[in-house]
Amino acid sequence: MEPQVSNGPTSNTSNGPSSNNRNCPSPMQTGATTDDSKTNLIVNYLPQNMTQEEFRSLFGSIGEIESCKLVRDKITGQSLGYGFVNYIDPKDAEKAINTLNGLRLQTKTIK
Repeated sequence: MEPQVSNGPTSNTSNGPSSNNRNCPSPMQTGATTDDSKTNLIVNYLPQNMTQEEFRSLFGSIGEIESCKLVRDKITGQSLGYGFVNYIDPKDAEKAINTLNGLRLQTKTIK
């Protein structure tokens, strides 16, 4: 027997949106009660030799931090040059942007 070849459309295909459920809710379906967009910052262009403690200290000088993480390579432990800071108060996050954006640290200008 040879495989059957079809040149026309089959009834098993769909060209429209699918209704498969991949357990990935849209942002509108998550029902999040807190708005992290006003308190959670991504910080780019950090010096490679900056420590987690220095990172926390720098951004903690602006206001109370809920969490912060300096992102590192899982194998080498080397800083990847960016991190996240989540403030408790949105006003502190805004102050951090206004105060630290463009700050020159060693050979880097953080953004």
